[in-house]
Amino acid sequence: IVLAVATGIAPAAPDDRLYRAHIAAAAANLRLQETGAARSWLDEAPVASRHWEWRYLDPASDQSRATLTGHEGGVEAVAYSPDGSRVASAGADGTVRIWDAIDGRPLRVLRGHEKEVLSIAFHPGGKRLASCSRDTTIRIWNVEDAIHPTQAVRILDHFFNIEDLAWNADGGRLASASGDRTVKIWDIPRSEREKTPAQRRAVSVEGSY
Repeated sequence: IVLAVATGIAPAAPDDRLYRAHIAAAAANLRLQETGAARSWLDEAPVASRHWEWRYLDPASDQSRATLTGHEGGVEAVAYSPDGSRVASAGADGTVRIWDAIDGRPLRVLRGHEKEVLSIAFHPGGKRLASCSRDTTIRIWNVEDAIHPTQAVRILDHFFNIEDLAWNADGGRLASASGDRTVKIWDIPRSEREKTPAQRRAVSVEGSY
């Protein structure tokens, strides 16, 4: 304290000293190629003290296999195809994007929703993908058609945001959850899944808050 007063330099706050120690430890671990340990040191660094040093080291400690970019807004949901070869992402930009799960290449963009896409689910067979949106619609896409991905089914019966989707085990039914306080279950006959709108059996489950 005497030295600080004599030189006119205020002593470092405890959080600043802790932050510097974490940065030094993270940098040392990165030099040793210990990215997991570096990540832990960075995550535990005091948030209020984080400056350019933290932002510089942060990407270097990224342990992800790949980073997929392309959405013009936030990403709301992701789903793997049943065989693990593709990843689908749902965007606030109203698009669904399909990616190669091995190298991260973009494969196609599915457009049609008028608002944010909130959830996506691959059909158990892997050839179809269901998506739901704030525009109150569910769309079922043919993701096997690389040239002309088509919308196979469009359902408009919810009255509010459709927030989640799930197929049953054999892909014959699709369940949807909405902000209108209902869950609906849709029958999708095997003979009609690819070419015609589903013959629907909507079962409403009234909820309460």
